Amino acid sequence: MREILPKKKSWAERVDDVIAFFSPERANKRRQHRAFSQSYRAASHTRLGRAKPINASADYHLERGYDRIEMVDRARAVERDNPIACGLLDRAVENIIGCGIMPQAKTEDAEWNAKAEELFAEWNIEADIRGLDSFYELQALGVRSYLRDGDFGTILLDSGQIQMVESDQIAAPTDKRFTPNHVDGIDLDDRGKPVSYNIVKGRGDQHYYPRRRDQVERIKIPAADFIFVARRHRLGQTRGEPCFAQSFELFDQLDGLIESVVVAARMAACFGMVITSNYPPNQLPTLTGADGKTYRDWSLEPGMVKTLQPGEEIKQVKPDHPSQNFADFMATMGRLLGLQLGLPLELVFMDFSRTNYSSARAALIQAQASFKKVQDRLITHFCRRIYLWNIERWIEDGLLEARDDWKKHTWARPAWKWIDPLKEVQANMIAVDAGMMTLSDVAKSQGRDLLELFEQRSRELKMQRDLNIPEVRSNYGRDPMETMPWAQSAESDEDSDDSEAPEKEEESDDDN
Repeated sequence: MREILPKKKSWAERVDDVIAFFSPERANKRRQHRAFSQSYRAASHTRLGRAKPINASADYHLERGYDRIEMVDRARAVERDNPIACGLLDRAVENIIGCGIMPQAKTEDAEWNAKAEELFAEWNIEADIRGLDSFYELQALGVRSYLRDGDFGTILLDSGQIQMVESDQIAAPTDKRFTPNHVDGIDLDDRGKPVSYNIVKGRGDQHYYPRRRDQVERIKIPAADFIFVARRHRLGQTRGEPCFAQSFELFDQLDGLIESVVVAARMAACFGMVITSNYPPNQLPTLTGADGKTYRDWSLEPGMVKTLQPGEEIKQVKPDHPSQNFADFMATMGRLLGLQLGLPLELVFMDFSRTNYSSARAALIQAQASFKKVQDRLITHFCRRIYLWNIERWIEDGLLEARDDWKKHTWARPAWKWIDPLKEVQANMIAVDAGMMTLSDVAKSQGRDLLELFEQRSRELKMQRDLNIPEVRSNYGRDPMETMPWAQSAESDEDSDDSEAPEKEEESDDDN
């Protein structure tokens, strides 16, 4: 049997043993340092590395140093002052909300569905307690607050209207700040579920007042009467995070670059001159003007020739441009700024000059995936709850009949325009023929309801027949319904019935 020899110690370990004889503490520190040097480089702290991060909950980072409040204030300032930031929010809201995300009742009773949608359309106009916006306009403002501030709230009032609440209006009372089971204006149970929300009473001071949150009274709203939508990134997070949280430095750098480029261009547009001379400052050549005042003996006019004094030299100021690749740098910054909102460069700057059909379509498909994600969150946590709240009220008031399936409904999302309508229509036709899509799917992708579409189409066809207007179809369209297999079988049945009838009549005549 082979003898197993003990592992030979390295020189560093031998030195540790010698040091341990005189100072065990010192030897232990040496061993720890050597062990840490063999850990992940990404977790090590060097002269060029970052400081050790604090491992804590998301609520701790957002609330402890008032970071969330600071980021909300900065995000609003960036939106006010920076055209790119404001444009990013505009493009996102336009694509996410459009003209509004509209409900469609889907019970088994078509008349009940039509009545429910009619009531909701009427409520849409009077939804806002302030009377300034419709429900669909509040959707756009809510999404803008969701992205810019990180969250927003909605109070369900007994009057049947709603009151939108901005992020900074949800604030902790002074006696509850940094206490257990409370996070930045939201009271939680032992499992972290919100049970009530503390809302700043009234509109508060309209001017900037840094201590307003401490001195203004709070109104506690139960969670059953409040809708809270937050842009969260961690499982244990309660309040939302602004979409510009990682982009503030980029906006600052971009503003500085734009300013330097503009200043350099303005300097280059001027004819800057510097005169050097050997005269002391108090002995420069002067002359007396007509007003009796003394001026420097120097003037410069277009096309003039000036004789310099002995010892004088003239030099032209030529400012160097800060960046010769300004357009490419702006494009790079635009891509970075659009990442948080899922916006490609083409939508950030509204410039499609660098793309073709394939690249533009690929970019927009990815952007639409980001838009759908926000739509899903808004529908699940905001629109659906408001719809069911209204339907339940109308049933209690007798405006709608109670049904077992009264909760069934869908939402019509805004349609996105096609880059090449012909290719998109042809693709949809092939997908429907192959059974990979339905006509309802196609209608939803265009923000339409299939039943309403068929009803409108039926009325148009009837009007065409009544007015004897010929039906015109494109070469890309489907064949008329009369040539479909089920229509042909019906026609053949009618023909067979008609062909048999005369034969019977002839037989009867012969018998007679």
